Amino acid sequence: MEKLDSFEQEWARIEAQYKNRLGTDTLDDFNAAISKPGVDLVIFGAAQVGHNLARSLGESTSKLKAFCDNYKSGIDEEFQVPIISPTQLFEKYPNAIVAITASNVYGWIDQIYEQVVTGGIPKERIFINGALQRYTLSDFKKYHYDGHKRAYNLMQDETSRRILIERITNYLFYSDMNFTPREEQYFDDTAIQLTDSEVLVDGGCFNGNTVLDFIKKTNGKYAHVYTFEPDDKNFGEAKENLAPYDNIEIINKGLHSKTGVLKFTSGMGGGSHINLSGENEIQVVSLDDVFEKESYIPTLIKMDVEGAEKEALIGAANIIRKARPKFALCVYHKTEDVYELPQLIMEYGGDYSFTLRHYTRAAFETVLYAIPK
Repeated sequence: MEKLDSFEQEWARIEAQYKNRLGTDTLDDFNAAISKPGVDLVIFGAAQVGHNLARSLGESTSKLKAFCDNYKSGIDEEFQVPIISPTQLFEKYPNAIVAITASNVYGWIDQIYEQVVTGGIPKERIFINGALQRYTLSDFKKYHYDGHKRAYNLMQDETSRRILIERITNYLFYSDMNFTPREEQYFDDTAIQLTDSEVLVDGGCFNGNTVLDFIKKTNGKYAHVYTFEPDDKNFGEAKENLAPYDNIEIINKGLHSKTGVLKFTSGMGGGSHINLSGENEIQVVSLDDVFEKESYIPTLIKMDVEGAEKEALIGAANIIRKARPKFALCVYHKTEDVYELPQLIMEYGGDYSFTLRHYTRAAFETVLYAIPK
């Protein structure tokens, strides 16, 4: 690969590509594609993200012919269209625009993308909408150019800077990203080194899969693990999966800036999240409150808390100041996280080294590694 230039030069290339683009791979082009006469739209993913996309279609809602799903069937109650199987998609709608809107837990988006391509839908008619905000060039430049420039200049290696540029092109063009296998996520040898005395905080532990990866990576040699998972179903699975292991505390609470109670949308697996209009309530805690009385102090903090990463970091300000732990933080839930989270860590903890690593074809699963100098 060619060596990257300054952020300004890389942005100029992106700007030229956007203005002279070919094909249907931007938000503008997606909207234009589904507005054409006679075009059918099928949304692959009959859940929350798919419904969010359908609600945003406006006058093009009539183009929505079906939802497609590997696990659901019947009639969608809100939009009164069928929920079809992939086989039915390929047979009935071979010429449709297909928008993939699944969560990327377990790499589902990558799997569905390959499934749709293998089924005969041309790549130029496949869009990965997902849960991420997409931008026009002018909107991205207005709201996020300066922040991404700061992050670009902050990153320690070429890989990190390239990931940042690829994230921008993904926002603008739906373009694929280069990625490392998911097995390396959070404990990537190219970005972080583990010791046999780590005190891990796993924020958003889901079913305990990250802790199992940690145990494997450390050959079972660690000091202590604290996991936080507010979704009751995930919490139950984590308790069962981690029961054979010692020195692990599984806490049925979420992480936030302050200890209290917040609204929550549950039952979405790894996508369950804090939501002001959620149907449930959960207990949340700040890490500063938790470790005020604990004998262990975190040496490594991992966070995948579905968009609440900034609030959770604010709730760990004292720990960062006193202990300066290592971090593995998801920075893909909100566009600004990739530049706001490292700024917050430096504000609290001083001099850190920052790298990015990425683990899926779409713009999901980008992790910021922060290591104290």
